[in-house]
Amino acid sequence: SVEVMTYEVASHHAGIDVATVLEAQLSIPYAVAVTLLRGRPGLREFTPEVWEDPRVRDLARRVQVRPDEALTSRYPAERPAEVLIRQRGAPALRFAVAQPLGEPSNPMTDAQLGAKFTTLTSDILLPAGVDPDAVVSSALGAGSVSDVLGLLRGYERMRAGS
Repeated sequence: SVEVMTYEVASHHAGIDVATVLEAQLSIPYAVAVTLLRGRPGLREFTPEVWEDPRVRDLARRVQVRPDEALTSRYPAERPAEVLIRQRGAPALRFAVAQPLGEPSNPMTDAQLGAKFTTLTSDILLPAGVDPDAVVSSALGAGSVSDVLGLLRGYERMRAGS
């Protein structure tokens, strides 16, 4: 079983049977199930073929989300959560986070930000002949804004032609 303890406001994001991208994005049980079954969730995990997968639906139904007074008292300065995973014949696993990754108090590293950009843009940029990793290298390296814009011109040309 999986139990997610969090602050009161977040505990309301406990929808189980998702049928839209927005419902999937706002569902803690869905996010937990997808992460446990498929690894780090990306755009492909927020599609009908994934939210209709019986394994995802079954696991999402076994994720319990509940408010925790101690965590609620830390909100809004923090947006904390704790996850407890119980497995048959194995020790329980507990994970805790005070702030989600990407918050000003818990920023992404350049490498994490670059990986996220590449994941989110590859399906759009690669067909246009633009290497997302080159855009990241230029943006995070010594490249100038004009270097990054030059890399993205292929995408602009593709959009203009469609």
